[in-house]
Amino acid sequence: MAKPTKSSPDLGTLDPEYQLSVEDLRKDMELGVVPDLLNDGKLFRLFLAGILVVVAMVLFAAELYRYIDFKTSFQAAVAAQYPDLQRLDAKHANDLSTVAVLDSTRRIYRIPVDSAITLIVNEASL
Repeated sequence: MAKPTKSSPDLGTLDPEYQLSVEDLRKDMELGVVPDLLNDGKLFRLFLAGILVVVAMVLFAAELYRYIDFKTSFQAAVAAQYPDLQRLDAKHANDLSTVAVLDSTRRIYRIPVDSAITLIVNEASL
């Protein structure tokens, strides 16, 4: 069995179940059937372009997911604010704004920062 070539297809040897005669082909052409003139190169390039678009969309979706995941994790961390640090900040704020006796025998006192700055400025101006 000879293989058909592009220049001269042997339609009778393609498949015994679907054998076509030249007369059948002429009748079909008169009824409007046209041969396929597919541009394989163009079709292949469009296929590759479609694949590239899909890959780009998948990569974009993955990066978007990573960004959203990072953003929500960051917001959760900020919202938690480490309770120990909050307590320590509150203690330091209290220490900087209240009066207390630290050591009465050595006469060491704690005064608010604003008052200490005012005292230093007043002493320097004398």
